[in-house]
Amino acid sequence: MKHVNSFILISTFLLLLSCSSNQVQTSSDRFKVSVSNNGRALSNFNQVLVHRVGVRKSKLNNIYRKGIQSLNAKLEKDIRGSVVGIRIENRSVRNVFSLLEKDVISSIGRLKISSVKDFWHIREVMKLQGKADITVIRNGQSLKFIYFLNG
Repeated sequence: MKHVNSFILISTFLLLLSCSSNQVQTSSDRFKVSVSNNGRALSNFNQVLVHRVGVRKSKLNNIYRKGIQSLNAKLEKDIRGSVVGIRIENRSVRNVFSLLEKDVISSIGRLKISSVKDFWHIREVMKLQGKADITVIRNGQSLKFIYFLNG
């Protein structure tokens, strides 16, 4: 019994010793932090990854009334020919959603974009929930936009 207690005591001591040697290393009393997005390191870790945007219900309805052609959207594909998302060419529509010229919308909520028609899913989600989130690829980085109805 004495040997078992000694073994447990030594094992516990070695475990504590090994844990204490795995501390975060600091430089000049500052922690080193790495920030990544989808497995890639961010070159600018001060970059905002989640954007909250208010969208007026009237503007959303105007876009919907004008129809799918008004988006002037194009499918974006990767080098294998698989659809990555859509890019909206219409500047006024981009402005409503705070998108930049080369932004690619890859998903709306859990719906992965596979056609231009999928963009209308955002209207349905916003009508039901009062908000919607989309994933946008901007300069190779994934960003999250959270839209909420504003008036």
